[in-house]
Amino acid sequence: MCASKLRPGSTSGFTDLRRTAASIMTGMGIERLNVRKVLNHVERGMTAVYDRHSYDAEKRAALREWEWRLRDR
Repeated sequence: MCASKLRPGSTSGFTDLRRTAASIMTGMGIERLNVRKVLNHVERGMTAVYDRHSYDAEKRAALREWEWRLRDR
């Protein structure tokens, strides 16, 4: 990634990092729902209205796996 994309006030570099993390996490077998929760994407529809589970444990597990992946590199 180009360093200029990470200049203060720029969000394009962070979008690239989020896209890369999401792609690798799903490739590692982490469920897409959990990846969306880690990325804090807003869910729409009836499920979003009724599902009030925080997904904290699932997000923590996904981020732990992501950390292990980064440390192995």
